[in-house]
Order: sequence, then C-alpha cells, then structure tokens
Amino acid sequence: MRSTEVTKIRKDYIASREVYDRSLRKRKRNLMKRLIVFGLALFFIIGGFVSVLHKQTSEIHQADAKKDQLEKRLKTVQAQQVDLNKQIKLLHDSDYLGKIARRDYYMSKDGEIIFASPDEDKH
Repeated sequence: MRSTEVTKIRKDYIASREVYDRSLRKRKRNLMKRLIVFGLALFFIIGGFVSVLHKQTSEIHQADAKKDQLEKRLKTVQAQQVDLNKQIKLLHDSDYLGKIARRDYYMSKDGEIIFASPDEDKH
C-alpha cells in the first residue's frame, strides 16, 4: 500500500512566496491607482487647454469681425472726409459762393435780374 500523505513544501518558501505575491499585487494596485490619478490629471489638464484654446479662438473670430466692421467704417469715413475737404475748397472759392448765393438765395450781381419759375427745382 502506498502512503496517501502529500509531501509538504517547505513552509518558509511558501511564506516568502506569499509575501512576495502580496507585495506584487500591492505594487500593481498602487501602480493602477497612480496611473488612474495621472490619467485623470492629464485629462483635466488637456480639457483645460482645449477650453482655453476654444475661448481664445472665439475671441479672435469676434475681434476679426469687429476689425472688418471698423475697417469698412473707416473707409466710409475717409470717403466722407474727402468729400468734405472738396466742399471746403469749393467754399473758399468766391465764384462758387456767388453761384450758390444766386441759386439758393436768389441774390444777384449788380445789374442782374433773377426770374424764378414755379417748376424750377432747387439745387
């Protein structure tokens, strides 16, 4: 008959192996915790950068739109300024002033008679 006894492995080896396995599991668990924390921190940092980038892009588009609008306004104001400068030059001309005075205010030169017709348009 055979003996049914199982040989026991050295207890100190098993104990040291269990300690090693526990420390290995603990290190893996801690590594996973660190990776999760690092991943979440990275996620929030990248999310913050994306948010700032989106906000700045939006502000740039708004500034460009406002710049375009102001450039159009500048062109119209410059055109008005050119027209006004022409008018100023004309108003310094005495012949032009005399023409305007005769046309709008019915003033006349010496010896001149003005006849106004009822269907005449002003200007």
